[in-house]
Amino acid sequence: MKKTLIIQTSPMHTASTLLVNALYGLFPFLRDKRIVGFWEPEWWNEFNSDIIVLKSHNLDIDWFKKHFGLHYKLIFICSERKDKNLFINEKYKDLENVICFDYFELNETKKNTLPNIVQIIQEKIKQKFPNLELNSKTSLQRILAMNEEYEQIKEKPFSFVNEFYHIHGSHRNRPNSLTQ
Repeated sequence: MKKTLIIQTSPMHTASTLLVNALYGLFPFLRDKRIVGFWEPEWWNEFNSDIIVLKSHNLDIDWFKKHFGLHYKLIFICSERKDKNLFINEKYKDLENVICFDYFELNETKKNTLPNIVQIIQEKIKQKFPNLELNSKTSLQRILAMNEEYEQIKEKPFSFVNEFYHIHGSHRNRPNSLTQ
């Protein structure tokens, strides 16, 4: 039986960091693991389970299918942001193994609380993949811990990275540029 490879891939500035941390929390066996990306194949062995969750900003889902589709059951969990013109290609959105969130579903506000955000994420995943065992409590705990850590590093430069949560200093509300 193939392992499940969940690829959280989204454009930058679309709440992808919150989304990937929510995913790591939804799977209780991952809640205490650092975020792993495709750029770190040596860390893939950290996943001692049938589910692997990786973060990427490579939006070419066809590339992932070509390179990993024979060996893994692939699931893509994405986010996009219409107000900044940051989208997932339309050709992928109707695929049975793709879930796409709008930035405003993931953005915390007074009306859209963190528990509500976790519920939205969990419900969308459960609709498409009812056999996945998800835990909203551990997801919320991970996001709250990520937010606490961000408070400790928010004044640091963007080049400072907390690799566990994959958050940077000055991560939030930064301009849409790659130079920080």
